[in-house]
Amino acid sequence: MEPHLSCEIREIAIGSSRVLARHVAGDGLGSELTEAPNPEDTYLICVQRYCLPRQELWNWGKMVSNAPMARHSIAIINLRDLTQSLTPTRFDSFHLEVPRESLSAFTQANHTSDVAQLGCRFALIDPLLSALVEAALPTLARPHGARSPVDQLFADEIILAMLAHVTHRYGACRPDATPVDRLDPSQKQRVLEMLSVDLARDIPLAELAGACGIPATHFAQAFRNTTGRTPSQWRRDYRIEYAKQLLFRTGQPLKEISHRCGFADPPHFSRSFAAAVGMTPAAWRRER
Repeated sequence: MEPHLSCEIREIAIGSSRVLARHVAGDGLGSELTEAPNPEDTYLICVQRYCLPRQELWNWGKMVSNAPMARHSIAIINLRDLTQSLTPTRFDSFHLEVPRESLSAFTQANHTSDVAQLGCRFALIDPLLSALVEAALPTLARPHGARSPVDQLFADEIILAMLAHVTHRYGACRPDATPVDRLDPSQKQRVLEMLSVDLARDIPLAELAGACGIPATHFAQAFRNTTGRTPSQWRRDYRIEYAKQLLFRTGQPLKEISHRCGFADPPHFSRSFAAAVGMTPAAWRRER
């Protein structure tokens, strides 16, 4: 297969810039070095999903590594270094692109000090980051023109979890010891209304946090402290409960209920409902 990107790149606004997450795979990039990107103060965090037997990395026209990369290994690259690569063999990796502005905004919101730089030994194995990558992949897979079965909320939560791990482990940044409070009653009511009014609308975490006037990273923890669930979990559970009401009180077809409850399509509705309730929507309706 030819080199390709996933058909959907997820992104989250942090500070004045946007963090990008994408899946990159292909049968190789040829026998020549890739073109050097325009230098920018952005970190590229690469996680290998499968073994990469051969790759060369070059900075400023000099080779800095030709070591193979094992499954679950990572590399942290600063794009200021005019990095080029030679990747002649099949590859499958996940990229997280973090501009310096976003990194500073994230750490200032969550830590006592900024991160001077990110770095680690080349091809270091990181099982936790790899697990987060596997959780993130469904948020990237979307057939052209189709709705993703995964909410932007969940994608945002995964990306924030990745950033928290990376800044702590590879930026020597300690989490802020100040406890995160709960949402006050007015904030909670405002956010729950936003989550429940239009279930088909994909709401980013930053929009909910903005409605409360707090950073997205603080908001995610405050919401969990208040409700016992993440925003995406609360909305998923609400969708199921609302679907039950429609199944019991109306004769609407499953396709219409699926749409009204914000599921990507009827099969997604059926899978999600069965996972939560233990039976399909049709079976649940028949028993009532």
